Amino acid sequence: MRERLALQSIRDSKKVKYAFKTPPLGKACLLHAKFVNIHPFSNGNGITSRLLMNFELMKSGFPPITIEKDDRFKYYEALDISGTEGDYEPFLLFIAEREVKTLENYLAFLKDL
Repeated sequence: MRERLALQSIRDSKKVKYAFKTPPLGKACLLHAKFVNIHPFSNGNGITSRLLMNFELMKSGFPPITIEKDDRFKYYEALDISGTEGDYEPFLLFIAEREVKTLENYLAFLKDL
């Protein structure tokens, strides 16, 4: 019994250490995808998960991102892959592209000042 608890404690500590080593964008994406996939509410899961993702990004100094209307299909497709196949890479890449686009928009705005 003690051995199982010790092994579980080691596994848990490795997960915690890994979470601290995960880059902010990766953390934000995982938070979003995993929250949506557990579907805790009957309504508002997507909005809540995007809010949590943006909060995580802002905690790390990144601007919040938006999902443009034209990108919704790609967003849902990448999110669906993360939930059904456990492959988070397409979703991470999609969010990274949106973050880059947001930063480019900010820079263009500042350039025009």
